[in-house]
Amino acid sequence: NPLAVVEDTSGNSNLLIKATASNKNSILLFGDGDSDEVGRIDYEHNGDEMHFYTGSTARFKLDSNSRISLGNNDSSSTVRNTIFGHQTGNVIASGALENTLFGYQAGLALDTGDYNTALGCLALQDEELGQGAVAIGGSALFSQNRGSQSSSNNTGVGLNTSYYNVTGVNNTAVGSSSMLGVSGNSHSNNTAIGFESLKVVTTGHSNVAIGAGAGDALVNGVSNVIIGKDAEGVDTDAGNCIVIGATATGQAHNSVTLGNADVTAVYMAQDSGATVHARHMNLIDSADDASGGILNLKNDRANPADNDEAGRIYMYADDDGGNATEAILMIGRMTDVTNGTEDSDLRIYT
Repeated sequence: NPLAVVEDTSGNSNLLIKATASNKNSILLFGDGDSDEVGRIDYEHNGDEMHFYTGSTARFKLDSNSRISLGNNDSSSTVRNTIFGHQTGNVIASGALENTLFGYQAGLALDTGDYNTALGCLALQDEELGQGAVAIGGSALFSQNRGSQSSSNNTGVGLNTSYYNVTGVNNTAVGSSSMLGVSGNSHSNNTAIGFESLKVVTTGHSNVAIGAGAGDALVNGVSNVIIGKDAEGVDTDAGNCIVIGATATGQAHNSVTLGNADVTAVYMAQDSGATVHARHMNLIDSADDASGGILNLKNDRANPADNDEAGRIYMYADDDGGNATEAILMIGRMTDVTNGTEDSDLRIYT
């Protein structure tokens, strides 16, 4: 049977615990044979905060701005940390600002680091002092530890993203095990989007990989752009390669590879009308047969007529006034387009 009952048969029942002044607390205690306050609900009027204690220790705080903190927290109203989970933010100290930590041991070692977000079991576990990290997913940014109160600007979204990176900065990894790395190495300025993209990058930097498995063999490469499922650079140390296409592989450092081995045509613009600018053009036949490089110029009009041009080749050079001057023009013509009696000529102008 209850020892005390608060009942109002005509309306709401109320129990008032009134402090004597605005800088005092209203406290409800729960005791046992060992302590009169092993449990406690404590309203702090001065800061308008509700504190909940179990085992004689503050476990939960709700402030007047609807901010919630769980676990070991500095009580200052200026810290603005939100923490949920077992041992989450376990050693966070006075001065740590605006951290959001959710999940078992997320931000476990975070001391006075600021502006970090860790959502997921073991996310951002090793960071102590760093700032500005976003780790979403189990063990995301697990090993990161800047060692100073400086911004990492690292973002990891997905299981084990950028797991081994310790001191590297300005990385964005999206997708399970993207930019996983290798123990003892750090990488910076990389972007990896897709499952296991840039998976084993160690000291490589300034790379972009998009697609599941894209660039997953790159180790120390620099300044590569790799787009497509399982697309790869020319080797593990590729430099300045642009590779586009599923399973495409870069062919050389400082090169562009468009498409995999199954690609048979490359269109520059939808209507094939784009102008391509380059200093040199080399046509190399690597088929290991008697044929050589081929240059095709084709007039593909719907209604051909006699004297249609098949193609033109212009050669320009500057005069001593810096003006581009046509030096040589070669024109191939179909002088007769009649099926069976076709004829052509080549005209060269200087």
